[in-house]
Amino acid sequence: DIKEKMKIIHKYLFVSSAMALFAMASCTNEDVVQENKKQNEQKGVTEFAMNMDKDVMETRTKGLYTGSAIDFYWTTNDWLWVNAPGSGLEHSRSSNIPSPGEATSAVFSFNKNYNDESYPVRYTGNGNAKGDEVTIKDSQTQKEPKDGSHIGVDGDCGVDTAKKQKTGTRPYYSFTLKHKAAYITFMPFYSKTQLANTVTVTQIKLTADENIAGTYVFNDNGLAATPKENGSKSITLKLDGSFKIPTSYDYNTNAAIMVVAPGEYHNVKVEYTLQDTKTGVTGTVSSKTYPKLIFKAGENNPIKTHDLDMNLYAAKYTTWDADEYYWNNESDVPLVNGESKRVTDPKTKYNFTHAQNAPASGQVYRNCNYPNANQMAYYVWHGDPHWDGTTLWVRTGHLYIGGLWLLKCANHPNFSDEHYKLANGTTADYRLNTTWTDWRNVNATWKVTLDTSHKTKPSNFGDYFFLPAMGYAGYANGTLVTGEAGYYGVYWSATSYYDAEVAKAISFHFSDTEVGMSVDNRDNVYPIFKVQ
Repeated sequence: DIKEKMKIIHKYLFVSSAMALFAMASCTNEDVVQENKKQNEQKGVTEFAMNMDKDVMETRTKGLYTGSAIDFYWTTNDWLWVNAPGSGLEHSRSSNIPSPGEATSAVFSFNKNYNDESYPVRYTGNGNAKGDEVTIKDSQTQKEPKDGSHIGVDGDCGVDTAKKQKTGTRPYYSFTLKHKAAYITFMPFYSKTQLANTVTVTQIKLTADENIAGTYVFNDNGLAATPKENGSKSITLKLDGSFKIPTSYDYNTNAAIMVVAPGEYHNVKVEYTLQDTKTGVTGTVSSKTYPKLIFKAGENNPIKTHDLDMNLYAAKYTTWDADEYYWNNESDVPLVNGESKRVTDPKTKYNFTHAQNAPASGQVYRNCNYPNANQMAYYVWHGDPHWDGTTLWVRTGHLYIGGLWLLKCANHPNFSDEHYKLANGTTADYRLNTTWTDWRNVNATWKVTLDTSHKTKPSNFGDYFFLPAMGYAGYANGTLVTGEAGYYGVYWSATSYYDAEVAKAISFHFSDTEVGMSVDNRDNVYPIFKVQ
């Protein structure tokens, strides 16, 4: 019966939730796991027939599904190669795969009579006109989560020995395609809060010390160990669809599949490019670097433990020493530069009555448990400030970028809340009103300019803490300002000042070019930070 002749399995990806452990070097790697079942069990049959018009063969097949595997489908422009002794490589001339389309089963026909008991067969990727080489692309693209339809054009390949079957009126050949590429399935998440729907993963980049992509010689055993040309130590997977970021591992939400050359690799690093269409922010988050990883031919390696490393900051903005935050509900906080949300609750009003000629001892008031002017002075002149315009951070479920790294107070030998030590060895108390009597915003002595070496993340950043560039707002209209020169980030100190004109207080400000201190009106809406 001709209907008994056909069984060929899939070449299209589906990722499922059950995963098995994968060994990294000599120890267990909890971040990268391999599928327990290999992806190379692509069973099926095919007829090598010269006269397909005499018999129309109908497939009846199901895909290999292990519960923790990639499901494969044949797609338009898939070819099968036969390596016949004496005549070399021949590729199929037709198949029953829909055009355009995909199929869970396929029959490949050849314009040649094959009579031997067996033949080596090869699959060298979708549309590949060469039977003796395969290109693992260093730039791949996926359009939808868990949809690996791209892998055929990006380097998927396989081999087997097709064996003659004698069922029916004429022989046909069956084979089990053993996949010779390796696969990685990325599923990043962010556990600290639910990110907005406007936040997506747009790109994943994998790098290693060795070539992990390129054009490889391909024979009946599979891929050569190293590429013959166009070797690349990185692969970039571009994600064109909506790959959102859940709060825990969820392959349905953002499973992204990359084809890689099998092998042993060192210093493997994964970088995720994220985008927030609401805030207009795009940036990169890196995973930890793996000293050694082994990717085996025909196996999928799901990475399901990448919790994206981004700090989450509360949207706590306040007028100076107010008894409540300006926006009590974070959902009310403006998200982007120029957006306004006016607050009329008088409880958010700054402390007007305090600190007319304030004594040095009176620095902690209703809500001012943050650095005083002395401590802020140490941060400005001895905090080794570094502007960082690349670090991503999160506020109210949205992405933001940039901020200042400052040495932690434990790394300041003279750090004190009671005085600031001057260069000549004497001390000054910047909490006193007299310090600021002749204050002018143009006074250059109260700021430092950042040179080129201080416009990048410090190498020993564990000795520092990060202040995000959260901007500020005005009390009158609640309009968020995030990009004004000199004021990318502004924070209140606990030190007040009062002159004949208006109640004021000392603030700490920074941009990508300078760090300094200012005297500002108390009705400005700034965030605060604790001494660290």
